Amino acid sequence: MDSGTPHHPPRSLASIVRADARLLILAVLTGLALAIAYINVAERRYLVSFVLVPTQASGAAEKLLGGSLGSLASFAGVDLPGGGDSLNFDLLPDAMVSRETATTLANDPAILRATFPRLWDNASGRWKEPDGAVYNIIKAVRSAASVVLGTDGPKFKPPGPQDMQEFLSKRVTVSRDRKRPVITVSILHADPAYAKTLLYRAWLSSDQRMKMSALTRSKANIAYLSRRLNQTQALDYRLYLFTVMSQEEKRQMTTSSPLPYVAEPFGAPVASVKPVSPDILFTLLTFPLVALIIGIAVMVVRRRDELARLLTARQSDPL
Repeated sequence: MDSGTPHHPPRSLASIVRADARLLILAVLTGLALAIAYINVAERRYLVSFVLVPTQASGAAEKLLGGSLGSLASFAGVDLPGGGDSLNFDLLPDAMVSRETATTLANDPAILRATFPRLWDNASGRWKEPDGAVYNIIKAVRSAASVVLGTDGPKFKPPGPQDMQEFLSKRVTVSRDRKRPVITVSILHADPAYAKTLLYRAWLSSDQRMKMSALTRSKANIAYLSRRLNQTQALDYRLYLFTVMSQEEKRQMTTSSPLPYVAEPFGAPVASVKPVSPDILFTLLTFPLVALIIGIAVMVVRRRDELARLLTARQSDPL
């Protein structure tokens, strides 16, 4: 007969859970409280969308480049840029978040201040260092590292093109329609009026820059074709050159027009009626669920011996 400590049969899993029911309920309530607090303090952001479609001239240009004109241009030794063709249209979203576009936007003081409102002091009319414990801790760590390394300490720099590009890259999203040549550029922001202006200006700057690039290339092609015409006597080859030059001059006229070149808006930017971030339903479900998972993990750690005995008992007596 065993004279040691009495052997207690392992409790069922349900009884173990009931023993820590208060812990699990407390975890869920805590998660719910955190969710409500987050919803109340989180920045309300609206979804602003801007739909872009290829310009009317781009479809004709793409057909010309894909047909006989493209062959003639290659034969003449000219690389036609393709006025607003599908490749340029696909590259437009990348151009909208490029450093060149960011530089253009950063050169507008109103847009730069609206993009980084927490760094702008209206009272003094100057840029200021960010506030907050996290920034102060990072600054202190960098200062200590600079002392150890013998380098200059960190200095605050007003936001510029690099900061603007990082903002655009992180905040601007692009959705492409698989069936139609349609691109939707979107951004989440607390100020829908500013977001509309930002997307419109980013598109306008990118489209104009790509237009000027195509115009420069067209002028270079026309100059090259003119030189070849003066050097060529063969009638067939001169006909090829005249045909290609004629289309290049048409493209030059297109790129000289004040109308959009690569893409044009399918209406003005549109903002959601109500804020879409934070997602209230998602937050109210996610926070308590995560808290419940943490509570279960704590319960498993606390009851690991009982759970181990229960698992051993079930393995030895599967029935």
